[in-house]
Amino acid sequence: MTIYAEGTWEKPADWTENLLRTVSVEFECIDHIYEENLKAGIIKDADRESAELLDYLRKTDGVIIRGTYAAAQDAYDYFQKTGIKVCCFAEDRCGGGRRLFGKPVMEIVEAMAEYNGAVFVDNNEKGSAWGMGETDYFDYMGYKRNRDYFLLKDYMEIEGDSLKSSLRGREIVLAGDILLCEKLAEYLEGQGIFPKSGWKYIRLPEEAPIKENTQLRNADIKELGQDTLCLIVVPEYFEGNRNKKIQERKERIKGYIREHGIVDYSDYFSYMTAFINIEKETKCKYQSDFLRPQRIAIGSIYSCCGNSLIRGLLDYHPSIMMIDYNHLNLELFWFCIRLSGRNIKEISSLFLELYDLEWEGIKLKDQDAFIEKMQQLLPEEKDTCTSQELFVIFHIAYMYMYDRNLSNASDKMIYWEPHYIVGDILEECREWMKAEEVPCDMIRVVRNLCMSNGSRLKGIFELGWSGVNSVCQIAIDDNCADRENCNNSGGMVIRFEDLKCKPKEELSRICDEWKIPWSDTLMHTTIHGAVSEYNNGNRQVKDFDLKPVYHTYEEYFSELDRLKILLICKVWQKKYDYPYIDASVFSKRELQEIFLKEFRFMERLNFDTKRTRDLFDIRFQEYVRKRLQKLRMICKSEQVGLL
Repeated sequence: MTIYAEGTWEKPADWTENLLRTVSVEFECIDHIYEENLKAGIIKDADRESAELLDYLRKTDGVIIRGTYAAAQDAYDYFQKTGIKVCCFAEDRCGGGRRLFGKPVMEIVEAMAEYNGAVFVDNNEKGSAWGMGETDYFDYMGYKRNRDYFLLKDYMEIEGDSLKSSLRGREIVLAGDILLCEKLAEYLEGQGIFPKSGWKYIRLPEEAPIKENTQLRNADIKELGQDTLCLIVVPEYFEGNRNKKIQERKERIKGYIREHGIVDYSDYFSYMTAFINIEKETKCKYQSDFLRPQRIAIGSIYSCCGNSLIRGLLDYHPSIMMIDYNHLNLELFWFCIRLSGRNIKEISSLFLELYDLEWEGIKLKDQDAFIEKMQQLLPEEKDTCTSQELFVIFHIAYMYMYDRNLSNASDKMIYWEPHYIVGDILEECREWMKAEEVPCDMIRVVRNLCMSNGSRLKGIFELGWSGVNSVCQIAIDDNCADRENCNNSGGMVIRFEDLKCKPKEELSRICDEWKIPWSDTLMHTTIHGAVSEYNNGNRQVKDFDLKPVYHTYEEYFSELDRLKILLICKVWQKKYDYPYIDASVFSKRELQEIFLKEFRFMERLNFDTKRTRDLFDIRFQEYVRKRLQKLRMICKSEQVGLL
């Protein structure tokens, strides 16, 4: 095809503004033709069946795995089982000399030069025909998609298998949280994985021991060989400050082992999904009848979409147990995992030791009462408890601190909303807790994003919340930008606006869904039965105040800004029956110009130099372009019934 075109775009006088524009106005018709071919199925993400891809990869000079994240390690483990040669892992930047499962970790360009005939594979993204992942970059570097560069998710979903193939026969040492390390060692032994020199643990010099009777032998790091693989095992947190501390701890461990010549390490077992996968193999999760609740409901609620409202309404319902939004609630998963399998007699003391270590100076309301109830509930006839039973015990003990003396969970349900953990991770948590005799439901409270994102900006600008560095992304966040399925696994959905405007109807729906009786306590926001008020930055609000339903946050968003949100957040808005605008009615050039207009709230941002501001704008426009491209991909797929 030959296309003749003349420039019709008048370029701005300031050349730096050109850096923000990437759309070729004259050749936008090519994009349109290409997308129509995608829609018609003429151009496809995958060009062969998954079995054919594996055969193809076996015949190459080897593969280079993009990244070292958990999904990349799952891909390596899968290739180990299927007989595909892996040359190395490739990162954007990496310190020299690092290895992973004995394979070098290299920078991308370095890997290209070293393994000239190898094929790149990425197990993180999907949609290569749409340019997702780094398809365009690798094409520019000469790696054609579906020939030299593959997005594995276009062909198959690789389920994590706890790295069993990759760990078998290796010399392994553990570092990090001693209780998690012990649990991991026990699990791997059960899978027939035994390090040549037994299980050893590296304790950093500055780390105080949490328990002296560890089953792991302390490793003499000076005697460990360079081929030793170090598994770094620390709990994954999602709250900003806690996550920062965990990342710092990981870096201290990496620095310490590298000082002593160990450059082969993995943090695969530092993530919730790794331990949830291990827990899925538990045969009987709720072994004691009195620790078997009628139901568990998980609140999957994004920030400023009604977290506090739904908690306040469910509080003190006679059939519901719930832990307040506090430190125990946030880290409940890791407390349960670390203490499961421990001897019944040491669980209470270990819990106190862990809680004091993690939250020094922050105490439970009545620690003595909490521990007293825990000890009553820990079954004397057993040696250990499952993590799911501990989950129930923690809820009953917490209720006891607030004068609800329960000894049996069999006629109660539990509502758990960990706040910072959302989306796919909570879907995994559901698998962790549910059993044949204990259903586990999801409940989602959603909100019009013009209002919820405005509320988040208010929190950042007026209430001191964290997130200033990502304030522009927050403004157009649809909470599902990188997940095409957009929470499609089912569960009950409550719209924030409906809950405010017709509470009796919506709350009755919840009661029917959960099979619990109506209680008049549902019509008031309380905390342990006392009136609960929420500080919205301007005044205290409670119950069903309607201002949040209609507040458009004019101080942050203009009319044009709200149009941008309705454009870029179409998937969320449409899914939950909110207003939206179809981006396909605009050309790419028009969309580009729309999003080049500043958001009103950006007047509040301060930049020390023009260069800093220009770099900020370039990064934000790149973020917008990727989001819009993802949106086009999802919307085109919807039209041909792929979603």
